[in-house]
Amino acid sequence: MTQPTSYQVPAHPSGLDMRTQLNAIVAAILGDNAGPTPPTETYPGMMWGDTSAVRLKRRNNANDAWIDIGPLDDFLGDLRTQIGSAGANKVSKTGDTMTGSLTLKGPMNVMWQDNAGAWYGYVGAYGSAGAAGSGMGFVNAAFTAWNFQVGDDGQAIVRSSLTVNGAIWLNGGRLNLRQPGFYGEIAMYSSDGTAMFLRGRGSGGGMEWVNNAYNAVPATMDDGGNFSTNGQITGSTIASRGNVWASGAQMSTDGNINGSIWGGWLSTWLANNKATIGAQVQHNSGIIESAQFAAGTAYTIDFGNPWVCEGIRTNQGPTWQWLRGVWLRNQ
Repeated sequence: MTQPTSYQVPAHPSGLDMRTQLNAIVAAILGDNAGPTPPTETYPGMMWGDTSAVRLKRRNNANDAWIDIGPLDDFLGDLRTQIGSAGANKVSKTGDTMTGSLTLKGPMNVMWQDNAGAWYGYVGAYGSAGAAGSGMGFVNAAFTAWNFQVGDDGQAIVRSSLTVNGAIWLNGGRLNLRQPGFYGEIAMYSSDGTAMFLRGRGSGGGMEWVNNAYNAVPATMDDGGNFSTNGQITGSTIASRGNVWASGAQMSTDGNINGSIWGGWLSTWLANNKATIGAQVQHNSGIIESAQFAAGTAYTIDFGNPWVCEGIRTNQGPTWQWLRGVWLRNQ
């Protein structure tokens, strides 16, 4: 380590003096002009090995200051330390793991490609920060539409159908099924692949049940709870606070039934056509008599349906007898 008194070769030196001077200059340059104090003669870009601070320094281009480069024995050591410290917080392009938050600022999106280079789409921000439409979303491979969006208010929008391989829990609120201009509908599939469709009913609200072929509505319930079905209603107990219609018949809340077989309500038909409990049976015809038969002689006499025996008549003998019969009816 050396610093020459001058980096200029004097004019017309002897051969020995020139060699001595040049050797000193070359040795100083090779040794980074090392010394505890800076060289007295400085030049832009000149190196100085500061043995006092054990730092390598370089003269700036203006030749008015020294720039600290790094440790004297390893001038890239500081840089490696900085790179190593910063590198510990960087994510590798392949097979790395993040343990903190990643913040993407500006018009930045995360894009996907398969091994063949085909695009699957990307996820990125949409809308402006703080706006009602801001949030995150997934874009299709053609980059023409949002397939899925989650707004800043938590509202999720799916472009097409949604498949859920598990339960859906609603922690408050309600599930709204609606498409502008159409009704909401639920398809409930059986193990054999057939389905029953449940959808909203027009004309003031209610529900409709649609068959598997999707060509008929076998059952409906209006907004007031009145139920109507084109099939049979079976079960041990049917409890209803509204009217029930089945196969053209109507059952009211008090148990009365309205159907074509009665020509109206069953209560009206019973009142007009059936006797009440304890009512007396009335005749529905005049009295007829059987053929005469002699007393003490074996005979078999049948009136036949719907006649019943009403009495017997004899002559004064009495030699001949006659059975008397009538029709009966309810009141």
